[in-house]
Amino acid sequence: MTRLLLCILLLSAGLAQASGIYRWVDDEGRVHFSDEPGGGNAEAITVQPQTLPFQPAPARSPRGTPATAGAPLIMYSAEWCGYCTRARHYFRSNNIPFVEKDIEKSDQARREHKQAGGRGVPLLVRGDAKLNGFSEQRFEQWFRSH
Repeated sequence: MTRLLLCILLLSAGLAQASGIYRWVDDEGRVHFSDEPGGGNAEAITVQPQTLPFQPAPARSPRGTPATAGAPLIMYSAEWCGYCTRARHYFRSNNIPFVEKDIEKSDQARREHKQAGGRGVPLLVRGDAKLNGFSEQRFEQWFRSH
């Protein structure tokens, strides 16, 4: 009986390591996350929670120009969201000021997210411009043009 239990534990540990999280964008531009790859452009991602201290510094965009010109950057997020964590880390590392609104902790944030057409998190909003999801490259291009 002990050997059977040991085999089950070893197998379940192997299965837990084999499972992953996949991200893909469908034909309509919607970002999806799943434990199974979907669509032809699915990529395996690793989510590692991070906590970073916030140190205020002069606001600068990724390219060194002032980021305060225009509307504030708002990130609609959820605590469990790995991409939200990556975005938060990126903004802080690059001294980009932002306002974070957790849609699971605030009814007002949830309503604003819905009114903005949010389909998931993170949703980045700057004025009338919106960006669903987060990658450094997409954000830099979007942020420079808005």
